[in-house]
Amino acid sequence: MKTLFPYPILKKVSPRSWPFVLCLLLLLHASQSSAQAPASILAATFPGGFDTTLNKGEHEYYDEVPITVNVPRIGSVELQAVIFRDQLYLPVKELFDFLKIKNTVSPDFDLVQGNFIFPDDTYFIDYNTQRIVYKFKNHELLPGSLIRTESNLYLHVSMFGEVFGLDCIFDFRNLAVNINTKLELPAIREMQQELMRRNISRLQGEKKADTIIGRRFPLFNLSTADWGVTSTQETKATPVTRLSFGLGGVIAGGEFNLAMNYFSGEKLNLRQQGYQWRFVNNNNRIIRQVTTGKIYPQTISSVFAPVIGLQVTNTPSTYRKSFGSFTVSNKTEPGWTVELYVNNVLINYTKADASGFYSFEVPMVYGSSLIKLRFYGPWGEEQMSEKYITVPFNFVPLNQLEYSVTGGVVEDGTQAKFTRISSNYGLARRLTIGGGVEYLSTIKSGRTIPYLHATLVVGSHLLVSAEQAYGVRTKVSANYRFPAGMQADISYTRFANGQTAVNVNHTEEKKLVLSIPVKGKRFNAFSRLTLNQFTYPFNPLPGDKQTSKYTSAEYLLSSTVRGVISNLTTYAVFNTGGSPLVYSNLSVAFRLPKGFRLSQQAQYEYRRNSLSMAKAEVEKTISTRGFLSLSYQKDFLDDNNSMLLLGLKYNFSFAQTFFSGGKKKKAIVSTQSARGSLLYDNTTNRLSAGN
Repeated sequence: MKTLFPYPILKKVSPRSWPFVLCLLLLLHASQSSAQAPASILAATFPGGFDTTLNKGEHEYYDEVPITVNVPRIGSVELQAVIFRDQLYLPVKELFDFLKIKNTVSPDFDLVQGNFIFPDDTYFIDYNTQRIVYKFKNHELLPGSLIRTESNLYLHVSMFGEVFGLDCIFDFRNLAVNINTKLELPAIREMQQELMRRNISRLQGEKKADTIIGRRFPLFNLSTADWGVTSTQETKATPVTRLSFGLGGVIAGGEFNLAMNYFSGEKLNLRQQGYQWRFVNNNNRIIRQVTTGKIYPQTISSVFAPVIGLQVTNTPSTYRKSFGSFTVSNKTEPGWTVELYVNNVLINYTKADASGFYSFEVPMVYGSSLIKLRFYGPWGEEQMSEKYITVPFNFVPLNQLEYSVTGGVVEDGTQAKFTRISSNYGLARRLTIGGGVEYLSTIKSGRTIPYLHATLVVGSHLLVSAEQAYGVRTKVSANYRFPAGMQADISYTRFANGQTAVNVNHTEEKKLVLSIPVKGKRFNAFSRLTLNQFTYPFNPLPGDKQTSKYTSAEYLLSSTVRGVISNLTTYAVFNTGGSPLVYSNLSVAFRLPKGFRLSQQAQYEYRRNSLSMAKAEVEKTISTRGFLSLSYQKDFLDDNNSMLLLGLKYNFSFAQTFFSGGKKKKAIVSTQSARGSLLYDNTTNRLSAGN
């Protein structure tokens, strides 16, 4: 027998209480019905893309939920997204606004159009025709790829990666989306430009505050550390392991840095260790900076090792004004990140192209410009290396005198004593003169080197510098910057007969560098021509004045066109009485769908009319933190150097790790690497680890 009570619990309720209970049940039923109403879960019939998946007359429901979108190097943002049948849809306008991508939405939210990164790369997303047109290429969407509401247009996360190269990984448990891309998004470019403007303003001495509160440094605080370990094994060879450890902090009010390195199979070598203490007080006009430990002074003589000693100067650590720029371009390994520091201030960074070429516009400031470059390998091959560049143009403000005194012992095994006293004076607004004396105890031709130098600005584009080092060399440099951005650098050096201070065996050195940047709407290019000529004594006998010349030329063309990075470099070497040696390197790298990246490199030697080397590498993004690469290199001159290599890199929150394995002709090679950092906060007594 069927019960008349739809709710069995009412059997136990007194008849007098039925009216109250029935009212309560009606309220509960009404609240359950309203939970399915558009107030909280919106209903839609989705004409167009969803007609093929919905039953006629049936209403489908979707949830609007807050989603956290994470983009490396940009940050995070919370967006109102849509989840339908366990699939995620992101709002096109809000996401593109966050990435600084130009977009315009129609009043009915059925069309979004704009340009993606470059002005000519137009796109539009059409809900009515269910398609996306990007770079004049038509992408037909699958049913269910677009959802339109009364206030927005949503696109399935997979289409952002397939069409625009924005690979989205949805974490349903945490309601988060990680977007991984190798594109130079406008938001990233804007952050880089803001960093450059802020640092250049710092170099120029610009201050926004009207009052500066001096910092108080602790007497002793070592709170930061870097560590790294790399091990390489090869069959029939002894494994090689490198350990590195860096420590930084404050001692006696000055900054202290310690770098320790150890190589297996070798004794602990003090030359491979670094330590330096630096104290700065810009309010003291007589002594503003004191540096002790391992220092790297500017020298005339050939000093290839650091100096262990003391350096004192009245040059401030904050400079007053920048007056021009200087192009620095060179090569490192392909894909490496290069950071540019001017007087220990990070100014800019870039990524080397497919051949390893990089270029910077260095702002020149009043005072001595110490240019430092740091190189970071993408696969952990090397912990870090640095390169110091001396700009030949040295200016100080009008009627100001700056000096520097350096003394110590050269760490080259000879215990050579080194001393250098230099000064610069602003004789006029466009003219700086200077001089000094340098002493090195191991120079046989003359231990003491007095010198004079001057730097002059001619017009608004020409810089000229001259130096006379008695008994060693005469040097003249000029830099001319054309209005269109082209730059020419010329230098001439003449060495004195019999000098041994500079470790060269030629008597003259001539150099010309011509840099030409080319920028268009859809491409960027940079070309550089370098010519070097050295003059040698043909037969260094008494009274013999015959000479021979060695000339080298390099022409480089690096370009980026529609995401394809290419580099063509041609080298030529000419000797007196010999046939020239000419060869070219061609490198090309571009991005493929599904997170793949392909790079190819080849070297061609014209004298042999054949290839001497060829290399191909494919890289795949396997997650937001991992990369997988496979490369093969063929050496046509020595087959023993041909190699097949498989590598895996994964970045944990506390360390970067790298594993690789490869096969040569007669050996198996493998490498493992890990590096990270530690930070201790004295205020909270907290130790944190980072990658």
